[in-house]
Amino acid sequence: MENAPLEEALDAMSDKVAEKKERLKRRRKRSRRTLAILLGVLLALLVVSIVPGGREFLLNTLYSCLPTDPKTIRLSGSPREMGIKHGETRSWAIGALCDIYVRKILCGGEDSVFEARAGKADELFDSLDPRWKEEIAGIAEGSGVDERALELGNCFLDLGYYRMGCREVVAFEKFPDGSARLLHAHNLDWDNLGGIGNFIVTIFRTEGGDGRLATVRVGFPGMVGALTIINEKGISLGFNQLGLSNGEMEGAPVFIAVRDIAETCGSFGEAEKRIMSLPKGMPFCITLADAEAAEAAVYERLEDGIARKRPAEGGIAAADNSSWCGVDMSDCPVAAAAKAAGIFPGNASDADGNGPVERLKGVLRNPKVLLGCNIYSVIFDFSGNKMHLAAGRIPAANGTYREYELFPVKE
Repeated sequence: MENAPLEEALDAMSDKVAEKKERLKRRRKRSRRTLAILLGVLLALLVVSIVPGGREFLLNTLYSCLPTDPKTIRLSGSPREMGIKHGETRSWAIGALCDIYVRKILCGGEDSVFEARAGKADELFDSLDPRWKEEIAGIAEGSGVDERALELGNCFLDLGYYRMGCREVVAFEKFPDGSARLLHAHNLDWDNLGGIGNFIVTIFRTEGGDGRLATVRVGFPGMVGALTIINEKGISLGFNQLGLSNGEMEGAPVFIAVRDIAETCGSFGEAEKRIMSLPKGMPFCITLADAEAAEAAVYERLEDGIARKRPAEGGIAAADNSSWCGVDMSDCPVAAAAKAAGIFPGNASDADGNGPVERLKGVLRNPKVLLGCNIYSVIFDFSGNKMHLAAGRIPAANGTYREYELFPVKE
């Protein structure tokens, strides 16, 4: 019993020593972790500053840790019901785009600029078919964002607040047995939407009915219009910007016009007539293709407001965001690359890994075609009922193309 106080003192001392060792161990662990972070930051800065292509490498490394697979939204019902489903499914991305892209990039973070521009967008949508404002109102309800910000995000090009462009290729061949195959590819080249463009690419599948055809379109959360779209009849359209709008327009914004044409036109002739008669608005370059008829053309409207047609040549229709309607196709690097690729070498299939789809991917990746701001790259193969979509890195076409079914197979 006489040694009990001494033993307790020794135990207490031992506990303090063990506690001090544990604190030291944790401190050393934190120091190593801090050092690793600092070294990582220094390495990243070194890569960005010195190594060619370092910034792209760093961004792709960072984004590789994030979910980048394109999300699919299936929409049906009334315009408002489609909007609500859209808004609820992609609420965080819609909010991010409205805050980062619409308010900060398009409006410079100035509330007064946003109010003025959103007011013009609201006036524009008041003049359109109510279905479009209803769908946007549904998106706003489902996502909890400002309806006016969504309206501005769907017509800012038409109002003259930004300019970018894209690349497109349509390749087709008619075979001796009377069959044909057509591929429509679109590289969406754009500002990277404040850095979040890599992982918000969305596939919208809209059911037909009520006089409208079923469609598959690729775009971004909050969009009611289309950048790239195909309908159940094989009519596909892609939009490239051609020049800067002066803000004077009539009718629907070009994104919405493209979707409306795809949803209501079942033939090449019907779609062409709509494109050629689009009311006064922004300069555009629209590529139209008909997979069933194996037909394609590019339509350009310049600052003079006149729409001009450039038919396909040798089974190739190609476009960028430069004005070259009526000029020999060899003057466009996209067309030159597509012609040189020999996309349809006879009756070649895709089974050997070097068929038309792979050859077309090679065109989209061609250094003379691919831009560093390529957010997504899509290929519609209607006869094969496939869509090949690359997204999740910049430039997207250098990444992996995922394969999707275009439309449900009818039994």
